[in-house]
Amino acid sequence: MRRAAVVVPIALVLLAPGPVLAQPLESFLALPIKSGDQVRIEDQSGAAFTGRLTHLAEGEIAVQTSAGEKRFTSAGVREVAVRKQRRLLGTLVGAAVGAALGALADCRGGENNTCDLDLPILLGAGVGFGVGAAIHKTTVVYPQRGTHAFVAPTVSRGAFGLRAGLRW
Repeated sequence: MRRAAVVVPIALVLLAPGPVLAQPLESFLALPIKSGDQVRIEDQSGAAFTGRLTHLAEGEIAVQTSAGEKRFTSAGVREVAVRKQRRLLGTLVGAAVGAALGALADCRGGENNTCDLDLPILLGAGVGFGVGAAIHKTTVVYPQRGTHAFVAPTVSRGAFGLRAGLRW
């Protein structure tokens, strides 16, 4: 019993979940971004800057904001997010919808059994391009939020154990 009174507190301290620190950024070149992308960069103080990416090097990144160009070093960056538009996907979906609607409206099996789908496909592609440009998605590329495992102590009256899990 005396041994358990010593071992349990030590185990709880060693296995207690703690804050997870992001790995330091080794190179901006490893991030899935390119010059001209719309990015949001948050520095270590929590201030966020949004603009077009103008410079990308191993240890430095620059963004053209409305207030001018802002440069960051890898040690000064807490988070990098990139904004992507879905223009290609919107164009393809719009063209498919235009073709389907054109086929329903124009291909009725008349005398000559022909379907003229050029105009509905082009109109659908144009509308899809516009919708894809209007809808955007912002993705955090640093720090990468991926799958991680955790282990936490569990204590109840008369028993103790471990709780483990996987988050993604």
